[in-house]
Amino acid sequence: MVNTTLTIPPTFPFYSGDPDDNKADKPGVWLRRFELLCESHTTDAEKIRTFILVLEPDSPAEEWWTKLEAGRKTTWADVRMEFRAEWPPTRTLEVSTEARRETLMSLKISEEEVGQMVTEGKRKDYTHAIWADKAEAVWKLLEDNKGLLIHDVRKNLPEGILDSIPDTKNT
Repeated sequence: MVNTTLTIPPTFPFYSGDPDDNKADKPGVWLRRFELLCESHTTDAEKIRTFILVLEPDSPAEEWWTKLEAGRKTTWADVRMEFRAEWPPTRTLEVSTEARRETLMSLKISEEEVGQMVTEGKRKDYTHAIWADKAEAVWKLLEDNKGLLIHDVRKNLPEGILDSIPDTKNT
């Protein structure tokens, strides 16, 4: 007898379709991971049966599947198309340099927040480390290779951190 479902690793995530689930992969990323599990000889029926099993129970994704007309889920190409129609790719907006600069200048951390452990998305770290990573990411997008914005950003730091870093033009 032929295997009727793919072997899914135990670590493969269920797909919930919940837009507020910030720990989940983006829909397109999740679908690509699922397709990478499928071997070239996997039939459409096997892919679809397995796909149903990796939709999170009692989730918006499972509800979507249940309500989807039978004629729209007979081939894998149909299922993929319907999935992408329900969860379209997110667009990347072009952000102006001024908006990025404003974002950088809006990043602040208070004396009370320094040293606290927080969870943000999938990451657990100290608040000041998360702040520094965010500031660095925006700073890199601004391509401030000469470090002209550093002194402006320093104004958003609490005294405790300012006391521990040098105040030079090369900082």
